[in-house]
Amino acid sequence: MPGTLNSVAEPVPFDAPCNRCGYNLRGLDAAGLCPECGAGVADSLRGGQLRFASVEFVRLLARGARLVLWGMAIMCFGTISAVVLEGAAPSAPASTIVIEAVATGSTVMGLVGWWLLSAPDPAAELDRTRGSTSRVVLRGSLIVSLAAFGLTLLGRAVAVPAVPFRGVPTAVDMMSMLVMAGQVASGVAWIVHALAANFYVQHLARRLADTRLARRARAVLWTAAITLVLGIGSLLILLVPGGFLIMCAIPVLVLALLVMYIGMMIRLSSSLRHVLADMGGVQPY
Repeated sequence: MPGTLNSVAEPVPFDAPCNRCGYNLRGLDAAGLCPECGAGVADSLRGGQLRFASVEFVRLLARGARLVLWGMAIMCFGTISAVVLEGAAPSAPASTIVIEAVATGSTVMGLVGWWLLSAPDPAAELDRTRGSTSRVVLRGSLIVSLAAFGLTLLGRAVAVPAVPFRGVPTAVDMMSMLVMAGQVASGVAWIVHALAANFYVQHLARRLADTRLARRARAVLWTAAITLVLGIGSLLILLVPGGFLIMCAIPVLVLALLVMYIGMMIRLSSSLRHVLADMGGVQPY
């Protein structure tokens, strides 16, 4: 904050946004209430912690975190179910149908969940000064991912060919190129999303005063970086002695990264629910 007060009875001598609605509290009695939303002025002078924010805002974040977790749970359950179906009836299309349905449902749920989780703080000035960049980048990656996902579904619906066209391109050929471009954009957006989401979770950890969540987020970031470096250098690794053993570590790292990511999201959801309960808000279902 630009400054602090020696006594809560003094008027606020600097620009300070209300944590709940963004109203400028300069000149107001620090022991009084915000004239716009009725929040305590003193609460907004204690920093950007979420326990002093709007109940509706925290409820929205909590609901988004739960949707992300549900999407991941559906994906894990669907993958196991598809493997079981494939083993029981390899020639049946049931496993393919399950995989497609689960992938679609979990993707949509994850996109919606992260969109809610990255909602802007009602205190607009507070949002601009704390975590705004990661939140905006995260939302941008979600929009690109949604567009790419829509192109992929459209490509499957019209059964575009996976092989490049020859001669004069037809409308189907152009659609195929568009779908491939969407897949490339989806991959890039996924990487950007992963990075932005991690920094945004660290930002939320600071606002939740949750050091364990911050440590988990940093651990996920470092594990992802190591996995990415090993993946990019996989061809060079094969040329050095023991390179194959290093390559075998990549699937282990990916599995560890998934487990750590789920643990991070569970911790975030739990922290948000505890803050919401302390604020007297109704926990989301």
